[in-house]
Amino acid sequence: MRPLIVCVLGTALLLGGCASDGTDPVVITVTEVETVTPDVGTQADRAFRDHAPLPESGLIAILREEGFGEEEARQAVAELNVDWVEQAGETIRQDGGDLSLSRVEMEYWLQRAGYTAEESQQAVALAAVDWRDNARRAARETREHEGLTHEAIRERLLQRGFTPEEVAGAMSHL
Repeated sequence: MRPLIVCVLGTALLLGGCASDGTDPVVITVTEVETVTPDVGTQADRAFRDHAPLPESGLIAILREEGFGEEEARQAVAELNVDWVEQAGETIRQDGGDLSLSRVEMEYWLQRAGYTAEESQQAVALAAVDWRDNARRAARETREHEGLTHEAIRERLLQRGFTPEEVAGAMSHL
C-alpha cells in the first residue's frame, strides 16, 4: 500500500503572496515527515472514481495492486454499493457503441472485461443499442474484409448471434 507523503524533508522557499506585497520571501526547513496511509475504503472510492466504469473484479484488482489483501479489497468494494449492471451499461455506452456486435457477442465482450454473466446479460437487455444497425455494419464489414457470398455472410451473422430478423434486415442493405 502506497502512503501519501504530506511533508517533504528539506528547505523550502515560500513565495505565496509575499513577493507581491513587498515583503521578503519566507524560508522554512521541514524536519519531520508525516505519512498518511489511506484506508481501503478511501482507496476503493478513489479508484472507482478514477477508473469507472469498471467491473467489480477490476476494482478489486486495482486495490490488490495497491497492496490490500483480497478479503479487505472485496469488503471495501462491497461497501461502495455500486450497481454493477449500471457499470456494465456505461461500459457499453462508452466503449461498445462502435462495435458491430450481436447481443451474444456483447455479453461475451462484457464478461471478458470482467463483468459477471448475469451483469452482462442484464446490461445488454437494457442497452439502447440498435442491433439491426449492428447487424448491417457487421454484414458490410464481413463483405469488405472477407469477400464472402451473400449466403456465407448470412450464415456468419447467424453464427455470431444476430437474430434472423436482424440478419434479414442486414442482408437487404447489401
